[in-house]
Amino acid sequence: MIRFLKISHYIKNPVSLRRLERFKSVRRAYWSFWILLIAYIISLLAPLICNNYPLLVVHNGSWYFPILKVYPESTFIDGGYDTPADYKTLLKHSNFKDQPSNTMFFPPIPYGPYENIPAKDIEVPDEVIV
Repeated sequence: MIRFLKISHYIKNPVSLRRLERFKSVRRAYWSFWILLIAYIISLLAPLICNNYPLLVVHNGSWYFPILKVYPESTFIDGGYDTPADYKTLLKHSNFKDQPSNTMFFPPIPYGPYENIPAKDIEVPDEVIV
């Protein structure tokens, strides 16, 4: 076995080693631990999966990472406010849209927890069967 994966290399206390081996012998507990660990790691990466801030903005040849730092609207639009930019509105703005090199890369689910979807954007079927 690879040396750095061997628990006994790091834990020297024999009581702790016995407890760890007993924990590993209970298969349900061992696999539950790994499932919870993977779920926790996925939850830490949640802003990369679902967020209303883009992962990357390319504007006039400069790269911006709004997921890491808050940029004011004036960074992207001349005469813009010094408040955090609304990137979906900025995407439709003529100063940003006119240059083909300007792009934004959003997460796979481009909605945030505090974002409202306008009612006109929600598709409702003409017939509802109850």
